[in-house]
Amino acid sequence: MSARAPHRLGLVLCFALAPSGFALAQAADPAAAPTAPTTPAREAPPFAVALEEGLGKLREGNAVGAQLAFQRAVSIDGSKPEAHYYLGVAMRRHGSMPHAVESFRHAVARAQQANDLAWEGRARFAVAETLSAMDHGHAHAAQQAFAELTAFAEANPTSVPPETVRALAAAHTRMAEATAAAEPVRDRIRSREREAGRGR
Repeated sequence: MSARAPHRLGLVLCFALAPSGFALAQAADPAAAPTAPTTPAREAPPFAVALEEGLGKLREGNAVGAQLAFQRAVSIDGSKPEAHYYLGVAMRRHGSMPHAVESFRHAVARAQQANDLAWEGRARFAVAETLSAMDHGHAHAAQQAFAELTAFAEANPTSVPPETVRALAAAHTRMAEATAAAEPVRDRIRSREREAGRGR
C-alpha cells in the first residue's frame, strides 16, 4: 500500500458502515403486548445473516473476519452487488488493494446487471479511489477509472455528485503529475546511494 493510502482511505471506507438494509428479523417482546397473539419470528435469509455478520466485523475492525463473512455472502448469492462491494472494503482494510479493486469491479458488473444505479455509482467510486491510493504504477488505470466515473456521474447525478467526482479526479491528476515529475530526482538519489555504497 502506498504512503497516501491511509490519508485517502476514509473517502471510500465511509461507505462500509452505511446501513445495509438487511436488518435481522427480531421476535416481538412478549412483555410489551401480553394479550397479543404470538407470531413465530421469521428466520433471516442466510445471505442477510452473512452480510450483517461481515458489517459487524468491519465495525469491530476485524478485516479478516469480515472477508470471510462477505465471501460467504458472495457464495450464497453472487448476483448481489453489495456482497462484492463490502468484500472489496474488507480487502482494502486488510491491505489487499488489487483484490479490493477486483471485488469493486465485480460489484459494478452486478449492479449493471441489476440496473442498480446507486450501487453502481458507489462501486465505481471505490474502484477509482482505490486505484488512486495505490502506487504510481496504477496512475493510468486510476485516471481511466475516474474518467469512467465522471461520465457515469454526469449521466446519473443523483447517484454520484459530478462536482465531487471532478474535484477528486483533478486532485488525482495533480498528484500523478507531481509524482511523475519527482521520479527522475528519486532515480538520481538512488543512483548516488548505490555508488556511495560501492565506494565504502
